[in-house]
Amino acid sequence: DLRVFNGGANSVRSFPEREMGAKTPSGTPLGGLVSDVVSLELCYETAPNFEVALFGDAGDLRPSDRFLRFGGFGGAQGRFGHGGVLNC
Repeated sequence: DLRVFNGGANSVRSFPEREMGAKTPSGTPLGGLVSDVVSLELCYETAPNFEVALFGDAGDLRPSDRFLRFGGFGGAQGRFGHGGVLNC
């Protein structure tokens, strides 16, 4: 029985890693058999090497008692010499 999980920087960013979805009574994430994730991100460079980002994520783990749980957040990103990136 292979389980999938949502939450964290690479899926639904408003939930901590593996924290989206059903849990046991003791709080252990159960995961799901099917994972759905949709993301939209808009970035705008406001100054040289500085971007402002607005994004929204939605996702689901099935079987689940909910269709989709939504999360959204705004942030900033800066690029610093030699390809380094800082995300806020």
